[in-house]
Amino acid sequence: MLQDDSLEPEVQWLVGKVLGEFRSPLVAVGLASCLLQKPDSELAEIALRALIQMGDVAIAQLTALLFTNKLAAVTALAQIRHSPTIAPLLTVVDDPDPQIRYLAIEALSSFHNAKVPPILIQKLTDVSAVVRRAAVTGLGLRADLHRELQLVPKIQLLLLDLNLDVCIATAIALGRFGDEGAAQALFNCYQQPACPESLQKQIVRCLGWIDRPFAIQCLETILATAPLSLMPEVIRAFGQSQDLRTVKILTDYLQILPPDYPVQIKQEIACNLGNFPKTVAVEETS
Repeated sequence: MLQDDSLEPEVQWLVGKVLGEFRSPLVAVGLASCLLQKPDSELAEIALRALIQMGDVAIAQLTALLFTNKLAAVTALAQIRHSPTIAPLLTVVDDPDPQIRYLAIEALSSFHNAKVPPILIQKLTDVSAVVRRAAVTGLGLRADLHRELQLVPKIQLLLLDLNLDVCIATAIALGRFGDEGAAQALFNCYQQPACPESLQKQIVRCLGWIDRPFAIQCLETILATAPLSLMPEVIRAFGQSQDLRTVKILTDYLQILPPDYPVQIKQEIACNLGNFPKTVAVEETS
């Protein structure tokens, strides 16, 4: 029925879904055969979804497909996310096709396996921006290893990447590491004259996540010099902190603002002061 082109597409989709519920190697072989027969057809898409639905039962067949329909096989293996997919995915991390490298790196990043971090570090210098972004995002999920592998100096160079998405992913990774070395790297990048505002905003958010004395000190410096467009993000970053020193920083800043300062910024400060666990009296300024 799945291969019967006279059937309505809706029927074939339903048949594919039903087949995916049979956790049988025999069914996996049949679905893989459909992929090989018409790799660019709607039938192939249905078969691929069914294989993904089957999960680990289909891994052997998908691994065999790496030799004949690599992109389809990697796409399916990357979505199954069971540990037996690690070995076949590792075989394609250096594939000439950047889409295949990206799918493999992104999927491998979800596993806490000793073979994965060295691969992610290697891919920080990949020629493809999407692969670099996937690698730095994956390393950002391994905050438990960042000191052991000295990840801060390894990834901070990507804050200056030519691709802005890679820069932002790097800032997020550093924010997840949450120590003063990461905060220093973020602050150094913020101070670069060519740092785009979208990256500055992400850096400010990440400094708020870190919530350590040095990160708060960085935010205080930024507060004194940030343009109006960045001020709401800076204030919200202070509002994430549980350090009561930030209360004094915000209240002192609120009280030196001129009368004609935008009321929206004053309201943002007041709202974020309300996030602190202790009652703080703030003299109203308007």
